[in-house]
Amino acid sequence: MPKDFLDCQKSGGKIVTEKLKGNRYRHICYDKKGRHEGEIKTRKKAKSYRNQKNKNQIEKSRVLISDLKRLKSHFDKKRNE
Repeated sequence: MPKDFLDCQKSGGKIVTEKLKGNRYRHICYDKKGRHEGEIKTRKKAKSYRNQKNKNQIEKSRVLISDLKRLKSHFDKKRNE
């Protein structure tokens, strides 16, 4: 971060977040001396717990389906003998 921004932050200046295009943002500090801009940063994509839970359920379902198919084929063979 720029030195003037950090000095403003330490002296108790008001921090405001400015949204920019393309998932970017910048913190701006206001104090008696004026406006001090921070570095431009990029937002990280949030990982959704619900999304991960759904993926796990889908994977478990696939495993169960493959087990059921194996059992069905096994019993079909036994019936035909």
